[in-house]
Amino acid sequence: MTIFGHPVIAGLVSCVMVIVALLISDFVIGTQVVVPLLEQFIEARRESGESVGAFEAITVFVIVMTYMLIITLLVGIAALSGWVLSRLALTKRFSLGGIIQLFSVAEPD
Repeated sequence: MTIFGHPVIAGLVSCVMVIVALLISDFVIGTQVVVPLLEQFIEARRESGESVGAFEAITVFVIVMTYMLIITLLVGIAALSGWVLSRLALTKRFSLGGIIQLFSVAEPD
């Protein structure tokens, strides 16, 4: 038994914690990195004499943050699938060798 009472619940909680940690890091990166870069982009465009509309600045920000959220979801899916594979191996429905063979590219002899 684990602190959460069942290994399945503990695994799901750990996956959720990974996703929450990545969302927090996305927020920090967005506010500490993306916004200053966006300000530099706007300042450089103004110095070159081009005007920058609010729509253009918001579009760049939304594209960057969407990219970061997609990466977060992919990492969360990877964490969840790793947990599922480990649970399959631990329940002995699939052996670890069988899981490795499942993802192996080599031809069987």
